[in-house]
Parts: sequence; C-alpha cells; structure tokens
Amino acid sequence: MIFLREMLQETEVSGGRGAHAFYTLYAKQIEQFIDLERLAEKAEAIAGDELENAAIGALRTAVANKKAGQPYENIYVLSRDASGRFFNNPSDRGL
Repeated sequence: MIFLREMLQETEVSGGRGAHAFYTLYAKQIEQFIDLERLAEKAEAIAGDELENAAIGALRTAVANKKAGQPYENIYVLSRDASGRFFNNPSDRGL
C-alpha cells in the first residue's frame, strides 16, 4: 500500500468554495514499475484507510479501462477538504 499511496498525485485547489485537495492515480506511470492488475490484487489483500480504499477502486477502474481499450492514464481517486475530511467531488474529475 505504501507504493500505491506514494504514487497518488495530490493537487491543491482554491476557489469560491474554499481550498481543498484531490488525488489522482496516474496508471501509466505506475505500470512502468509493476503490472496494474498484480498491484490491484496485492493491494486488495491489505485493508486500508479511506484514501487507500479509494485508490484501490481507482486502480481497478484503470485495469478495467485498459482491458476495454478505454483511457486509463489518469483516474480521479478522492478529494479532501482543509479539515482533512475525504469526499467525492465530481468537478475534480476533469482537472
């Protein structure tokens, strides 16, 4: 899980609704080091916190998209507000 968590990119955003951060999984970068499906299998065996579980879900999405011939390069994972609370923010998916 340490590898997967370290490979997430954290982007900080500020705007009308206040500052927050969001995490993105860049699957093509990860597969330079390890097969995505193998990493997903290993990561699923380890129960993690909310961010890690969301990252595993994003990794599974990347694997499914790759198999289907769909874009899988960058997958939105989760957002975090200034207080540290995680949430799903659909508008962060396109940034």
